[in-house]
Amino acid sequence: MKKKQNIADWFYLPTWKETVLPASWESNDLKGGGIPWLVFADDGGFSARLVERLVSIEGKDRGVTTVVPGRRFRKLGDGLYSMNPRRPADYDALLEELAGAGRFPPKIAHLWNVRPSEPVEARIEDQEEDLDLSFYSLLYLAQALGRQNLNQPVHIGVIANGMQQVAGEVVPHPERATLLGPCKVIPHEFPKITCTTIDIALPQPGCWREERLIGQLISELSGNLSDAVIAYRGHQRWVQTFSALRFDEAVTGKGLLRTGGTYLITGGLGGIALTLAEHLAKRVKANLVLVGRHGLPPRDGWAKWLESYDDQDKTSVRIRKVQGLEQMGAKVFIATADVADANQMRKVVDDAKNRFGGIQGVIHAAGLINDSIIQLKSREAIDQVLAPKVKGTLVLDAVLRDEKLDFFILCSSVSAISGPAGQADYAAANAFLDAFAHQKAAKDGTYTLAINWGVWREVGIVAEAAAQARVGDGVVSEPAGKGTTHPLLGRCIVDSDDEKVYSTELTDRHWVLGEHRFKSGEAVFPGTASLELARAALEQNSLNKAVEIRDLLFPEPMILRAGERRELRVALKRQGDSFKFDISSQSGSGETRTHARGTIGYIDRPQARSRSIAEIEARCGVSERPSAVEQSTHVDFGPRWKNIKRVRFGSREALVAIELSETFSADLEHYKLHPATLDMAAGSAHALIHGNDRAKDFYVPLSYGTVRMNAPLPAKLFSHIKVRDENVIQKGIGVFDVTILDEDGLEIVEISDFVVRRITDIAKMLGDVGSVAARSQRIEQGSGGGSSQRDAISEVVRARLEQGITPAEGGDAFCRILSGGVSPQIIVCSQDVNALIDAANAAGKAADANGTGQAQPAVLQHSRPELPTTFVPAGTEQERKIAAIWQELLGIQQVGIHDDFFELGGHSLMIVTVHSRLHQALDATFPVAKMFQYPTISSLANYLRQGQGDKPSYGNLRNRAERQREALARQKQLAKGKSQ
Repeated sequence: MKKKQNIADWFYLPTWKETVLPASWESNDLKGGGIPWLVFADDGGFSARLVERLVSIEGKDRGVTTVVPGRRFRKLGDGLYSMNPRRPADYDALLEELAGAGRFPPKIAHLWNVRPSEPVEARIEDQEEDLDLSFYSLLYLAQALGRQNLNQPVHIGVIANGMQQVAGEVVPHPERATLLGPCKVIPHEFPKITCTTIDIALPQPGCWREERLIGQLISELSGNLSDAVIAYRGHQRWVQTFSALRFDEAVTGKGLLRTGGTYLITGGLGGIALTLAEHLAKRVKANLVLVGRHGLPPRDGWAKWLESYDDQDKTSVRIRKVQGLEQMGAKVFIATADVADANQMRKVVDDAKNRFGGIQGVIHAAGLINDSIIQLKSREAIDQVLAPKVKGTLVLDAVLRDEKLDFFILCSSVSAISGPAGQADYAAANAFLDAFAHQKAAKDGTYTLAINWGVWREVGIVAEAAAQARVGDGVVSEPAGKGTTHPLLGRCIVDSDDEKVYSTELTDRHWVLGEHRFKSGEAVFPGTASLELARAALEQNSLNKAVEIRDLLFPEPMILRAGERRELRVALKRQGDSFKFDISSQSGSGETRTHARGTIGYIDRPQARSRSIAEIEARCGVSERPSAVEQSTHVDFGPRWKNIKRVRFGSREALVAIELSETFSADLEHYKLHPATLDMAAGSAHALIHGNDRAKDFYVPLSYGTVRMNAPLPAKLFSHIKVRDENVIQKGIGVFDVTILDEDGLEIVEISDFVVRRITDIAKMLGDVGSVAARSQRIEQGSGGGSSQRDAISEVVRARLEQGITPAEGGDAFCRILSGGVSPQIIVCSQDVNALIDAANAAGKAADANGTGQAQPAVLQHSRPELPTTFVPAGTEQERKIAAIWQELLGIQQVGIHDDFFELGGHSLMIVTVHSRLHQALDATFPVAKMFQYPTISSLANYLRQGQGDKPSYGNLRNRAERQREALARQKQLAKGKSQ
């Protein structure tokens, strides 16, 4: 799709075209067809009367199922259920129940957003509940359908009222327009599913108009029409289209602008916002209030910053942009605030008015994109995409209500129209902006305009997201960008407010690897180095606070052979007040492997606590030689790891004195969680594990539950290690809590739920690394086609960027719009917008033709292997859900409640996928580390039943193991008797 060369041809208006009514349901052979229907309805009103009509057509026993919002999933009667709209597990339960009863629905009518419209404003406090019934309910439904491995078409008809403007009427419920996001994207990601949205005007209850409308809606849903966005007004049927509007060069004059006017711009330090600000500065020497979540350094430090960092540094670019605005005659006020926080924005407005006297216009350009398919989206990640555009718009409208604005401009996106794969949440957020613009323009007369921008080429969140995708795909071969002060972190190659990626090249000669080798010669990247890398990456935006790392998981070790080189990358992605991080490596061939994954953030520094080292030492009366606890039978440690001075053991605890050689004291300037000292501080008490054989057993780290760093590690320290009750030697798992103290007993680092696993065959582990990674990738692809779809999404975005809007062109288009006075919505796209819609639709159909649209089980189903446990089937609903997920992902036909996940073939690389699936299916939040501590269905279900806090005692676990061994012995005896 080529770029249009003339900017005048880039503009479109949304229009509605009247079309013929659909054929009556009688001609569609609906009556007597026996097709199961699922209707999302409320307790009464219009949706109830539509259900009555469906039942009269289909017959009650032919399968019309109604589900109403409630507190939990339960059956209320024949064909009637309630469910909690906020709980993804309820959607799974509903579909599983219907499938089991032979009533799985090929037709779904979603009417939770059909309610009497009152002329009220969208309220900030109501938006979460509104989104539950609109956007989230449809998204969770799609996710649940995706887990059903569909082999038949399903059509979803989403009916709502008050979300779209057809003929100048007020839009009372713009939040319902978020339905359009998933409705447009679902068919592009799930080719077995089609979606239609129908906006209606509710007639008077019980009148002939209502009866006729219900009949028309049933005809729509029972037919095979291709229209995606439909509206009914009276007896007329309308479909949305987009008409070209030629916009020649901007007329001379200021139009909506005032010389010296004050304009508030959210997302104010983003590329698009700064581009628009530049045109305001050029034309009217404006007062600019640039609002963003992250500001700039104090002005008196700008010169030093620019001297210290290169031209590509994000902060440097922004400082120069602001300086350029001021050189054009603008006055710039940079405000730090979250646009979705009413209190923060109220202060920004007050400060701006005190400084400039008033606010004449608003450009809302804040936004966040997170390209990922629906099946992989979480509520936490989605909320971050929706918040700036949905809640942020409502906040702006509220805090500026008393201002007489010349204009209120909303930077929307063409994604709201085309619905590209991977952007269900982003499309929904922008669809809200479009609907809100229609509402505000009709309600209070303020000049309000939503501009659906196409992709910008060099700036904007899509361009930044594509840069991140290029990093992930190995396109960046020579890391460039801002240097860092940490020797292991390398350079920052992606630097945005919400994402940072650091890259460096490592060989086995770097001391972190070279001093940590297996006896066979392979260098192993220690798990503690991942803790230090994550901390160092966070420190680049340093705050004077304590650091907390949570749910750190080691999917796969990083192992380098002699002379091997690998590129190491640390990626941080903001999630609320914290960052998700991944640590991965990439070989010269482009193969990428993930070695660590977790969450990191700042916490308030706790009050310093101290412990009596003497008291601990008194309880630990057994001394050991340092060499006895180093695992040196299996690993050749270098001089930095030779730091243990003495070890004392007590009952289920140990005290280790550690001192880093003065030769390496310079390390501590940069390595604040020194990998060598932390490794020995956390991993020197394996002897506490019941039955440990020091000569044979080798333990590797699996996960850290929580690591809190209150201060950097000093050269001399004490480590107090406690073994946890749930250590189970027959399963090869050890769980520890570790407190690291300075020489005075002050707590420096606190570690909880540190999980290690026994490895009996290191050579086999080394051989399994590649095959485990490949199998895990197949599992992720099988559970919804994640990797291949993400690759396709990235290719589409890159192709569109090449034809995108440059900053100069975008500024030109913006000036034309301001001089033309178009309202309340306009599309600006450098490509034919109707062709974009057709291309998105064609991509979904192609996926169906290629068979990629149907989620398949990860692997073939095999019989249960021989295990030291008797097969006991799942008994409770919770156990059955866990078993079903394990069976699917492990590829085993039968999994018993006492079978160990790891003995079944599971591994730590698979844990993230399993944990995510369990979180959705069980609607339960629990640390990923618990998957290691409770590796059977029975123990995990018991942990969850006990309020996620009570833990089984070691004695109980040993008793259970004895019972299992006795049962196995009886089983073998019976088998022996039969063979004789």
